[in-house]
Amino acid sequence: MRKNTNIAHFFIIFINLFLWAIPIFYLFKLQVLSAEKNKEIVQSFESPKSILPKRGDIYVQDKNGNLYLVATTQKIYDVYFNPFKTKDLNKELNLIKSILKIEEYIKISNNNSFIIAKNLDEITVNKLKKLKLDSLFFEEKYKRIYLENNFLSPVLGFTILDDNGILTGVYGIEKYYDEFLRGEPGLYYGIGEVQNAIPGSDLILNIDYFVQKYAERILEEGINEYQAEGGLIVVTTNDGKILAIAEKPNYNPNEYNKVKDQKIFLTRLTQNYEPGSVLKSITFFAGLNSKVFSPEDKYFDSGYVEANNWKIYNFDKKGRGYITLQEAFEQSLNTGAIYIEKLLGHNRFLNYLKQFRFDQKPLIDLPNLTEGNIKNLEKPQRDLRDINFYTASFGHGISISPAHLLMAFNTFANDGDMYSLLIVDKIINYNQKIKQQKTIKITHIGDKEAHKRFKDLLEKVTLNGSGKKAKTLGFKIGGKTGSAYIPKEGQPGYSDDVINSYVVIFPLTKPRFIILVRIDKPNQGLAMVTTVPLAKKMIDFLINYYSVPPDNEKEIFDHYSTNSPN
Repeated sequence: MRKNTNIAHFFIIFINLFLWAIPIFYLFKLQVLSAEKNKEIVQSFESPKSILPKRGDIYVQDKNGNLYLVATTQKIYDVYFNPFKTKDLNKELNLIKSILKIEEYIKISNNNSFIIAKNLDEITVNKLKKLKLDSLFFEEKYKRIYLENNFLSPVLGFTILDDNGILTGVYGIEKYYDEFLRGEPGLYYGIGEVQNAIPGSDLILNIDYFVQKYAERILEEGINEYQAEGGLIVVTTNDGKILAIAEKPNYNPNEYNKVKDQKIFLTRLTQNYEPGSVLKSITFFAGLNSKVFSPEDKYFDSGYVEANNWKIYNFDKKGRGYITLQEAFEQSLNTGAIYIEKLLGHNRFLNYLKQFRFDQKPLIDLPNLTEGNIKNLEKPQRDLRDINFYTASFGHGISISPAHLLMAFNTFANDGDMYSLLIVDKIINYNQKIKQQKTIKITHIGDKEAHKRFKDLLEKVTLNGSGKKAKTLGFKIGGKTGSAYIPKEGQPGYSDDVINSYVVIFPLTKPRFIILVRIDKPNQGLAMVTTVPLAKKMIDFLINYYSVPPDNEKEIFDHYSTNSPN
């Protein structure tokens, strides 16, 4: 009987030990054998995982409001492989190799995952997922795609990944509107709780797809013909909305890392240069508005002006004798601009440059803007020289950007109302709320009569001067050419290379468009040869594309009546 009691006691003790051993072993397994795995699980609960936002798309449009996608975001994946999750290492590697090109031999040094492929598209990843392998892991990210490659590239800019894996804009529209485009990341807490990412807003640009395409095409033709190193064609409406910005050379933002000269990332539209005789427009307008001269007034052109022991010549070093100031403008004579600057006086001339904001940054929705440089004219009184003001009167010794010039000519087109320039038309956020962008009226310069008389001068350049090749039957075209030598880099003086510019307003009766053409370092010819013909092509295209009514229908009728066969 006692023996049976002992057996019972031992049995009870054994059962108790066994029951205690189960949780002890389980705890040992959790804390030792599966410590690394459980650590990852705990961390997944403790550290929320970021969900990347989709960057907004960028569109251009046409005259009918149809949209054309030029920049979008595509999901891509990095693929990780964990050999210790395999059931049959060789078999799984062979399955993976049937889809991916990976190394024949993978060194297994620890139980961590390692990357076997980067930046795979969704189609390839779906093929891998169909294998249903526990050894494969996928990390999702986004890649920016520019569907038209080089199209509008210096203005669009490009994106890079920041430290958090979010696409971030650098240069151009991508940078300026980055806070709208980038979106907001979400969070995944690992227990089924998700805070969704907020996609970035879409942008619709004022850029017209077909105007831009045509501008890029004719600019390339011009660059090839004159073996020039750079060029720019910009088309804006009279209230500052930009329809086209063509530049050469440009780059493919899908392959921005292949670009050797990073200067190409900065659009010429906002970079300063010495504009040359285009700036005579400001000088002559200032004179008209200040009533210091009339176009019919005459002066004696000796071909040069002396100042501070220097001689400043006309472009051809020829004198014309007594000549009207209208003829001086038509023929782009430096002596005529200097004559008017003298009538204005240095302080009043400088004040007009400042009214046109040439000492400030242009107002345009692009980053990396710089002020115009008129510091030569702002020195202490004892350091000021007449020659600096005389050369500035025809666009030398000071520098401004094409954007400054466009704002100035928009002012002429609008009888004194100055507007900002605008590339983006609308911002559309993820819930389709539309924010309409608008140009800003900045100021008013001059009186209406002065603007009317100045636009008459601009038309005379087309009829009788350097803009003759822009003549268009039935239309009043007004513009100004300019050529300027390029300053040497890092040393005083000028090189033998020039930049030719031409800015044109049309139709002058009711202005709708301003065109700026710039050709850098052509192998031959002044602006009348290199830039005016390109502007003429753009004028003809815009007239046909937008069905622009003529200023003078009778001129067209008379022309075809006279020249029609009997």
